[in-house]
Amino acid sequence: MEIFRQLQQHLPPFAFDIFKLCIWLLLLMLIFLPLERLCEQHSQKVVRKAFFTDLGYYFLNGILPRMLLILPLSMLVWGLHHVMPSGIDAFVTGMPLWLRFTAAVIVGEFGSYW
Repeated sequence: MEIFRQLQQHLPPFAFDIFKLCIWLLLLMLIFLPLERLCEQHSQKVVRKAFFTDLGYYFLNGILPRMLLILPLSMLVWGLHHVMPSGIDAFVTGMPLWLRFTAAVIVGEFGSYW
């Protein structure tokens, strides 16, 4: 964990995002490649004709939404910060952690869906 913190401090945010995507890709491959071999219905190579296309889509889907949404979401947060009454901040801070976490998950899922 300390290595990740140091990398996050020394790498630009974009490079660290790519690094995280690479780590997730390796973890997913370690899980799903053996499962594919155990439960395969049609045998196929790991590095097949469309492998690099799939790899490109994996990284594009991991990076592009962040790049496209950073400006509109930043403007939305800035606007809400100026419109929202200060009492709401104190109310949310006083909520128990499990309730804040649940609310964050619900808001995140709603925002992700729309």
